[in-house]
Amino acid sequence: MHSYGVDPREGTAEIDVPDYRVDFISSEPSVHDERIVSGAPDVEAVLAWADAESSGRGYSIYSLCPVEDGYIMLHLLSRQERSETPEGA
Repeated sequence: MHSYGVDPREGTAEIDVPDYRVDFISSEPSVHDERIVSGAPDVEAVLAWADAESSGRGYSIYSLCPVEDGYIMLHLLSRQERSETPEGA
């Protein structure tokens, strides 16, 4: 990991209350559970929500950043591994 100073004028836009996407990862490959979370006061609230909703599943949290032509860029913020115990263990 590296850290360096940055000119504060480099940012061209800021989203005060972004939307987030939470992708829950199940032990079943065919089971998908992707959610959009909006109105969260900060990323810590989204992390707490994902922990509470995960039921032992792993998950990835992304911030959603709109870009040109209606596309949305996903920025990975956090990834948590599954904590489910395999059946029969």
